[in-house]
Amino acid sequence: MNFSKLKQIIACLIILIFNPIILKAELVEKIIGVIGEKVYTLRDMETLASDFGLKLEKGNNPFEDELKRESFLKEIWSKFVEREILEKEAQRLGLGPKNEEVQKLYEDVRRRYGLSNEEMENELKKQNFTPEGYKRYLRAQLQKARIIEVFISSRIKPSESELMAYYEAHGDRYKNPLRIRVSQIFISFSGRSEEEALKMIRRVFYELKEGKPFEEVAKEYSEDPSARFGGDIGYVESEEVDPYIWEEIKDLQIGEISLPIRSKQGIHIFQVTDREEEKAIPFNEVRSRVLEDWWKETIEQEYAKWLEEMKRKYKVRDFL
Repeated sequence: MNFSKLKQIIACLIILIFNPIILKAELVEKIIGVIGEKVYTLRDMETLASDFGLKLEKGNNPFEDELKRESFLKEIWSKFVEREILEKEAQRLGLGPKNEEVQKLYEDVRRRYGLSNEEMENELKKQNFTPEGYKRYLRAQLQKARIIEVFISSRIKPSESELMAYYEAHGDRYKNPLRIRVSQIFISFSGRSEEEALKMIRRVFYELKEGKPFEEVAKEYSEDPSARFGGDIGYVESEEVDPYIWEEIKDLQIGEISLPIRSKQGIHIFQVTDREEEKAIPFNEVRSRVLEDWWKETIEQEYAKWLEEMKRKYKVRDFL
């Protein structure tokens, strides 16, 4: 045997031994999975990507690209298996839907967003869908809704004790958040140097420490529109305030004044004038929300169980 060729063969074997991902990639080129007796290949999965709005983004790192590719194939296979099962069960049970229903839903979506046919196709393209692929997606969603209605939602009904247990287990969802009423004095960086702004805020802070009412100081110095109201900006919650500022003011008690706080725009001093502490909302006031959350979570769990049962029924196997 040619010595040079022998070296090439040995080199290839070493690469395969020490790079199992490459070996695995070669295998999945042939078979991705099986449903019943039907075999699905890598080529099948790649042509299905536009049915699920998926696209493989490649980078500059071959190792990371291979991992992305494997994850990409798994996601397509998972969605494809679900769609095939829904189609088989919907046909078996006579749940449809008819092509006319799917087309109507497609048109409803288009009209809801005020799009022409061409604009709709362009929007779908941005989301990695083809029009026909999106219609297949809509068809599967209709089938899923009908399967859930037949096998799940019609068979489950929570008791009051179950709802109460859910409410207690997810208490953080059913609370009024902490709200604090604050006033502020704001000195802007705009139109002056940072040194001038710092000098001004020191004067403001000194007057506050000397006992001058916050409202008077705000009216005299603050450059925020709230100055004419004595700096009062009303009640705020954590989601409405810069996270850094919130951390500095959330624990202040009524009447307390913050240290000067720097932001991109300037320097702030806050005073808390009222606090509404976080507290649980009584169950009877949020029962409808609890019921809705319980339904969503339970249906997801029961649907996942049903899907696993169907995978066994239709002898689904994957080789990823």
